[in-house]
Amino acid sequence: MKSRINEIRKIKMQVFLFDQKLISAINRKEEITDETCLITEQEREKIQETLDTQGHFWRIDKYTVGCSGVKPSENHKWNDEKHDWEIDSDLIQQNLVKKRAELWETIKARRLQATRTGVEVSLPNGQVRHFHTDPVARQEYDGMGLTIVLGTFEPRQWKTIENDWVQFDLDTFKALAQAIKGKVDHDYRNAEVLKVQVDKSDTPENIDLNHGWSQSYV
Repeated sequence: MKSRINEIRKIKMQVFLFDQKLISAINRKEEITDETCLITEQEREKIQETLDTQGHFWRIDKYTVGCSGVKPSENHKWNDEKHDWEIDSDLIQQNLVKKRAELWETIKARRLQATRTGVEVSLPNGQVRHFHTDPVARQEYDGMGLTIVLGTFEPRQWKTIENDWVQFDLDTFKALAQAIKGKVDHDYRNAEVLKVQVDKSDTPENIDLNHGWSQSYV
């Protein structure tokens, strides 16, 4: 104990107040109480990490504190008897279910993004052009579809992703609608493929969620 106190004196008597869970300092050894644990600079760093992460503390002896440090992973659970972190099978399963659910939300967001990246259309005159599929464009197409149903559709000039103008007649609309359907179907199928991979994997975070989506033209 004398050697430990001498060691602490060299660093100005750093202490850990066990009852308050607080790092402090004292000027004299007479200030040591039953709740005072003497600590070195190295111990101080680990204690601070434990405090910052709401970890665990215990008494090793009258003047020495033990601390858990940072939780190694989300799958570890604290064992109070052994004073150590242990892998917990229940946590592994719970976190795996949570991770898969989070990744499915990511896949759905990526799917929506993919459907908005434009589509390639072969025009009636044989030319190939690319059309926007973002929400504003899709709303315009829906409006055109309504005029077709009502019998009030009129051909017009339409600006493509290439920034040129094409004749947008009924045949062009049909080709565009078919291309959009193909793109959306492709991205929905790809989302399901990725979901199956995620659900079967024990390390779903390693799966490339950028793979397999439809071509982007924007």
